[in-house]
Amino acid sequence: MLTDGISMQTLTVDEFDEPILLNLIDTPGWVADDNGEDAARVCTNLVAFLEEQMDSRVIEELKVRRDKYAPNLIVHACLYFMDPLHNEYRATDIPIIKELGTRVNLIPVVGKSDLITLTQKLQFQLEFINSMKRHADQVSLFDLPGDSVDANESMTGDVPLTMSRDTRTFDKHPDFLGRCYPWGRIDCMDPDQSDFAVLRTMLLESHRDMLRQHTVSSIYEEYRCRQLQSKKRDDLLQRCGSLKLRNAFNSSALELNGHRQV
Repeated sequence: MLTDGISMQTLTVDEFDEPILLNLIDTPGWVADDNGEDAARVCTNLVAFLEEQMDSRVIEELKVRRDKYAPNLIVHACLYFMDPLHNEYRATDIPIIKELGTRVNLIPVVGKSDLITLTQKLQFQLEFINSMKRHADQVSLFDLPGDSVDANESMTGDVPLTMSRDTRTFDKHPDFLGRCYPWGRIDCMDPDQSDFAVLRTMLLESHRDMLRQHTVSSIYEEYRCRQLQSKKRDDLLQRCGSLKLRNAFNSSALELNGHRQV
């Protein structure tokens, strides 16, 4: 089923040391075409969405009296899925990765990895890493500071990660998540067959704090400084495009003016 627009679902994960309030955001994919118009359109919409979340935070911080209960919906990680059977991924993926990678922690993932052999998987990973080093060296995909050196090496040594999707469970093995083929079965939780468990641990446990810290101290801070230094008030307001954010901005402007008169 194709995703038509950007949608968000909030759930609580209670399997680690503390409950985690997790926002899952589903976004449209794009269809490869000769001129790349569909990819450019999807990328523009995603960039606008990411920036609107950061703009809302900038506006909140401009207020004299901030709302401590104001939702903070800044995105801390983006899973960028690539088709392993599409050999010309570099021509269209690289510009999108460069655009998104300056606005969110980008984690490249190869979907449908059960359709390729181990040799093809390793070749895809090698070509991707070399391509990133040549064309997108300013995007930090591999060297973000983690909680430990060992954790980083185990998580980022096989970028992009590979996963196969499961939509079924089996009566005889209710805890098994995978796919059955005439020649065998794929276990999505087996690290030798899929990186799903690795990615899950990375996002929710081992690298969770690192991703949030890098978002706040680096990605958001750089964006905030650029906005305040180079964007006029009307430009920022137009980028938000939300009536709620516009009202908040106007409210903050009134508060600032009143504060100066005191």
